Amino acid sequence: MKALRNFTLLIVAALCIGMMSSCAENKLQKVIEETNKAMPINVARNFKVVNMEDDGQYVVINYELNDQIYDLSQIKENTNKEAMQQQVQQMFAGNPFIDVIKESGRGLKFNYKAVPSGESFELTLEEGEF
Repeated sequence: MKALRNFTLLIVAALCIGMMSSCAENKLQKVIEETNKAMPINVARNFKVVNMEDDGQYVVINYELNDQIYDLSQIKENTNKEAMQQQVQQMFAGNPFIDVIKESGRGLKFNYKAVPSGESFELTLEEGEF
């Protein structure tokens, strides 16, 4: 939980830098750029946020986990859109990061990649679902 709080604080700091820019696209790019400077961020042992990117339609948050410790199929089974919506609301409550994503017209995509197997899955929240 402390790692998630630190991740959220990092995004707030990046937003402050991004706010100097007037355009939503520029704000978003600045936030992503500044956030990525502090990556990777450990969420748990052998489970980390690797980077954040903008694919034009979504802000993609890329996670990497060790599949010798974590069962990706179990995570996939227990991770659903409703739970992720609640997590986003809790994680970014009062954080203008979500507003910057909304202003830029993007959705959110969470991409989980298992190492060393390379297996992956993603969960997508469309614009307006968060």
